[in-house]
Amino acid sequence: MKKKILLLLGICGTKYPIIRTILLTYTTGGAFMKKYLSLLVAAILILSSSTLLMGTAEAAKYRLASMYATDNYVVRALTRMADRVREQTNGEVDIVIYPSDQLGNYENCYQEVMRGTIDMIGNYPSSRFNKKFELGSVPGLTLSDEQAKKLLSKGSPMHKFLEKCYDENGVVYIGSYLDAIMYCNIGKERKIRDPFAVGDKKGLTVRVVPVAAWRAFYTNMGYSVATIPWAEIFSSLQTGIIDADTGMNTEQAVASLGEILGAHVQYQGASVVVVNDLCISKKTWNKFDDKTKQIIVDAFEAEREQEWQDAIGAYYRDLETMKTKLGMTIYTPTPEQVKAIHEVAVKYCWPEAEKVVGKDIFNDINAFLGND
Repeated sequence: MKKKILLLLGICGTKYPIIRTILLTYTTGGAFMKKYLSLLVAAILILSSSTLLMGTAEAAKYRLASMYATDNYVVRALTRMADRVREQTNGEVDIVIYPSDQLGNYENCYQEVMRGTIDMIGNYPSSRFNKKFELGSVPGLTLSDEQAKKLLSKGSPMHKFLEKCYDENGVVYIGSYLDAIMYCNIGKERKIRDPFAVGDKKGLTVRVVPVAAWRAFYTNMGYSVATIPWAEIFSSLQTGIIDADTGMNTEQAVASLGEILGAHVQYQGASVVVVNDLCISKKTWNKFDDKTKQIIVDAFEAEREQEWQDAIGAYYRDLETMKTKLGMTIYTPTPEQVKAIHEVAVKYCWPEAEKVVGKDIFNDINAFLGND
């Protein structure tokens, strides 16, 4: 009997001090307590079983949508972030990643996040819902990879700007990972004399995203421009409707266009830093207490450096693939050419963007990066 009592004492621990006291009284030999031991055991078992049931209750699951594949560096970072949150909340917050557009395309998913029917999204922002998101498509905001990294850091002018834009949509902005630094991919058998000669007619038509600032850059670099749907890029390059594309990162270009590409132009000084933002529905965000909110923010930030290294590493691996396996020519500008290219972006692209986002944000970014 004494072994059973010790077992029950272990079950009670410090959670049920009154019952623990009664059991200890029993061990001293109280006849009254011995008489009603069976009732006491039943009460303890009921309490302990209910505790076990509560302890094994399924954690709340929160859906996070992304357009990127499971092995993409952005999704890998979001997965590590979700693991951190799950661990630090003792499994109470279980963020489940749905990659590869499993929940729908990125615009539809973002709309559902605004409504609160999808909890979170990790994608680049769409100007369909807020024209100010076009800031992320403006060439020449940064002059180097390190500046791009700094631009995306928490507390930067870009971070504060995006936070305000998302708030206007009723969405909570957590932060940005790097998706890509966009350059220009040119089709096979296309001739280009000097891709860095400002204003020199290239005799090539380049596909651009439908953003005025982006069109302004390539027009003033001497290209003709066209807006082609994403799904038609391959066939358009193949048939000669376009000669080059600027809408894919190198990972996508190698995978889907590699066989028909001939050159890659690094327009440093006018590169477009494409961001991947983590956003949370306000409906979902308001379910979390302050401690959980901070855990989510910290978990996202903790993966920033690794994601950055993975993204930049992927770019330079893709360049090597382009050179050695695809036989592509890689054009890299000199420091003087970078400066001239940047001047094109500032002179022609930024005024177009200022019509939408205002001039102050450009002044703030320049001051923050030391580009005055």
